[in-house]
Amino acid sequence: MKPTTTREVETHQIEISRPEAKIAGELIVADAVNPTPLAVIVAGSGPTDRDGNSVAGIKTDAYKMLATDLAKRGVSTFRYDKRGIGASTTTVDESQVDLNTFVNDLVGVVRHFEGDSRFDSLHIIGHSEGGLLAILAAPSLDAESLTLLATAGRPLREVLEEQLAKQAPALMPDVRRILDDLENGREPEVVPDVLMGLFRPSVQPFLKSAISVDPAQKLKELKVRVLVVQGARDLQVSLKDAERLVLFRSDAEFLTLPKASHVLKDDPATELPQESYTNPNMPLSEGLSDTVAKHITKP
Repeated sequence: MKPTTTREVETHQIEISRPEAKIAGELIVADAVNPTPLAVIVAGSGPTDRDGNSVAGIKTDAYKMLATDLAKRGVSTFRYDKRGIGASTTTVDESQVDLNTFVNDLVGVVRHFEGDSRFDSLHIIGHSEGGLLAILAAPSLDAESLTLLATAGRPLREVLEEQLAKQAPALMPDVRRILDDLENGREPEVVPDVLMGLFRPSVQPFLKSAISVDPAQKLKELKVRVLVVQGARDLQVSLKDAERLVLFRSDAEFLTLPKASHVLKDDPATELPQESYTNPNMPLSEGLSDTVAKHITKP
């Protein structure tokens, strides 16, 4: 699919009211005259904003780049800051937020555009944890397609154990004890200071709600077109995650980006740190935008 420059593109700043929150985002209308598909882009975990950047030091502009590329290919997008992140606000603290809070926000965001004559179909693109949110929101929505970018195909507990075993093997007895407690709905009695960032008390309600959810099993139950995209140099989510998603959804399209990191950009490094996390000038991996656009616009 060749990009076109003949469309009149419009950009709008949008704020959507949600219970105890205001969700702010940017709408890019790919064609101001003719209806287009609209894809809602859902960010990954933590304080990741609508552009794919984070106050934790991540600077990629990956979602912004993807939105710009899709507009050139006739696909409108809405990318947003999740509640409490970027320009979005919330009146409740972290301890009152769980997985369903973010799922319900996504449902509300997509429904905001239902019936909008500028768009002829609705689609969801989820990156990393955003992919899980997309899977869980899809049954409540009339979306035509789902695109899962670097999305875990296993329950959060399994992914966390794998990641932490590589990063801090000496801490694994504490990690397993804490995960056992959370999985059984208990508050861990002791969290070592070195693990407090990940398992602090205020985030435990979210972890309890998410720890046992099986993304692949949930995906299997959906009646929607699916594209799974995975980078071979992703050090957070592995190819086996993508393969498990496709195993449960054999009709899914599957794109492997052989040199892409977790942030969807080619990176020469096969161990952390990877430059793609902090260099917004690096382009998206070749073929990503074309494949996503073709999936969304498929008749």
